[in-house]
Amino acid sequence: MRAAGRIPVLLVIDVEPDGFFVDPGARVPWHGFEQAWTWAQSARRMIAAATGAPAQFCWGVRLDAQVERVYGSAAWPLRHYEPQFADFLQHGDALGVHTHVYRWDEPLHGWVIEQGDPAWVEHNVRLSVRTFEYELDRRCDFFRFGDRWMSDAAMTLLDELGVRFDLTLEPGREQVQSYHPDKPSTGCVPHQRGVPPHPYRPARGRRPPARSNGCGTACDRGSTRPGSTTRRGAFARWSTSRSRRAPRTCR
Repeated sequence: MRAAGRIPVLLVIDVEPDGFFVDPGARVPWHGFEQAWTWAQSARRMIAAATGAPAQFCWGVRLDAQVERVYGSAAWPLRHYEPQFADFLQHGDALGVHTHVYRWDEPLHGWVIEQGDPAWVEHNVRLSVRTFEYELDRRCDFFRFGDRWMSDAAMTLLDELGVRFDLTLEPGREQVQSYHPDKPSTGCVPHQRGVPPHPYRPARGRRPPARSNGCGTACDRGSTRPGSTTRRGAFARWSTSRSRRAPRTCR
């Protein structure tokens, strides 16, 4: 039970390559993640000493088609960094999936952000969740899209796959064509002005499904400046009484 007067803070760390549009021929280690793991070891002690409670983090790992293309297997990070993930589980951390929908385009010889292709989005979500559950032999409890992108169809798919929490949405953010305007892309990132700042159960269609497992949890990103590796998420209270739709994709 949560002690009176304490505010729960959810710290979500994306486990991914150091760059977004990585060279498909260069299987370089994820140095940012390696540094985050080192930081977490000391941060646990510091936070526990300050709060009197154990510190447990959320780690969302990239297991999508870009990882598969570059590293030969979508499961590469879970296998390459097996000791780190074992350490997370030993400390009671939450593990989940963080997915980007980049597709390698051979004629362009570059990555395309395929947010406007529902079939490609579904492929990446299914690949990521399936890889997570197979490699770790555990259910994927939380999910987080890259670039705060989301759609009704994607949220419904996550519910179908048994994912309990989505940590993608960022309340109040405006619609943008892309976070990477210099890169080819389809679709766009929808506005999230109506997203509540607390956990909620999203509706599908006109009303929420009777047996929905999913709960949307809005995140407040700590920094979005280029080169920043710190992302923070927090929620103030638990509520599933309000029914909201996932933001629609742009037309």
